[in-house]
Amino acid sequence: MTVVCVTKIWRHDCCLCDKCYDNNSTPRRHDCCLCDKCYDNNSTPRRHDCCLCDKCYDNNSTPRRHDCCLCDNCYDNNSTPWRHDCCLCDKCYNNNSTPRRHDCCLCDNCYDNNSTPRRHDCCLCDNCYDNNSTPRRHD
Repeated sequence: MTVVCVTKIWRHDCCLCDKCYDNNSTPRRHDCCLCDKCYDNNSTPRRHDCCLCDKCYDNNSTPRRHDCCLCDNCYDNNSTPWRHDCCLCDKCYNNNSTPRRHDCCLCDNCYDNNSTPRRHDCCLCDNCYDNNSTPRRHD
């Protein structure tokens, strides 16, 4: 994918920023663990230590469009979920293999009885499950 540098943050077709922008252009602070550290004084976007934005900024300041997939490294052989070096799943797996429920807004609805992964109404997993049950690798 060709990287397109931009001079301002822009709204794009991405579930992660559905709530992040007012009028599809103005960044705003919202109740989301992904942006807890992303804003100074709840308004000014800033670069921080987060794998989600490692490629999101040029020179640590200018936002840029990039090729990013939250589950590029999340599945072995396109099917088996596995623990990997990703801040999104640092607490998501026990012993680097067993998915577990943890205190994270990304999986508030992802588990039944705090143990069994399940399909839920969440933009992050719209394409993550076949027939609402079997996890699968996707684009």
